[in-house]
Amino acid sequence: MSMKNKKVWKQFAKQNAKIMADKKVSQVRSVVFQAYREILMGSPVDTGRFRSNWMVSAGQPSTKTVQGSPKKEGQPPSVDETQDAQVQIKELGNEDSIYISNNLPYAQKLENGHSQKNRGFVAAAEANLRNRLKAIEMLTLEN
Repeated sequence: MSMKNKKVWKQFAKQNAKIMADKKVSQVRSVVFQAYREILMGSPVDTGRFRSNWMVSAGQPSTKTVQGSPKKEGQPPSVDETQDAQVQIKELGNEDSIYISNNLPYAQKLENGHSQKNRGFVAAAEANLRNRLKAIEMLTLEN
């Protein structure tokens, strides 16, 4: 193989690796957003404050809380509730850890079934996320 062909091949391999890495990051961001939506949909709703306090952050968990918005039981998350998270997830760095957190003092109680509505909704979303991440990893290894 000539030096020129080696350079062309090396450049092609680099470009292809970058495309694959970018595609994987995009897929990971997509499944993180799916997990966020599952958590929102599974969150028990009384006043809407609990659902409104799910935060997406990178590098470390958010420590913020918000007052929330009035919601009625059974109402789906609003566009505003999901759009901010989607924008934040798209803007995350490629190497950042992504956190979905809720800092209200009763969050753990609700996850464990205190309200008897959707017990274990975070655990279910986490299990789905892990399965989706494994699928992405398998697809990446095949290509």
